[in-house]
Amino acid sequence: MEAISSSDCDDSIQRSEMAQHYSSPHRPTSNDGRSELSPSSVLPAAGATSFSVKTTLRLAFASLLVGTLVIGGFALAQIRSIGSSTRLIYDQGYAAGTAAEEARGYVLRASRAQRSLLTASDTKERDELGVEINADLRAINGQLITLQLLSSDASGRFQARCRPND
Repeated sequence: MEAISSSDCDDSIQRSEMAQHYSSPHRPTSNDGRSELSPSSVLPAAGATSFSVKTTLRLAFASLLVGTLVIGGFALAQIRSIGSSTRLIYDQGYAAGTAAEEARGYVLRASRAQRSLLTASDTKERDELGVEINADLRAINGQLITLQLLSSDASGRFQARCRPND
């Protein structure tokens, strides 16, 4: 029999401690520092699922694709909503611009008729200018009513959007 020296025992103890320190909890080690693999230490714990790298990458890519499709669908719905809002704004702006332009034209015509009324020489001409002025004033009122309706409609929608939810 060989004699065991104290340095051999110390080396053996150190190797055993290092093996226990660096081994994973799923890989138990024997007293001599070698790992012991048993079927229970290789298989995952009950209830735990392990996927291969290929499967994990496929699932990640699929989830990105689904997320992209969901966000794209939401964006498409928002674009349609914005398109209808833009059309409404354009239509109201066009109607308001047209009404304001026509009202301006009627104001200019009424102003000219009033100047001509001051210089009119006979009664018939004054009566014709008075009728023209009254028609222009009625047309101005009609255009102003149109502008008021468009502005009250737009401000009502704006206020409805700005109200906090009750």
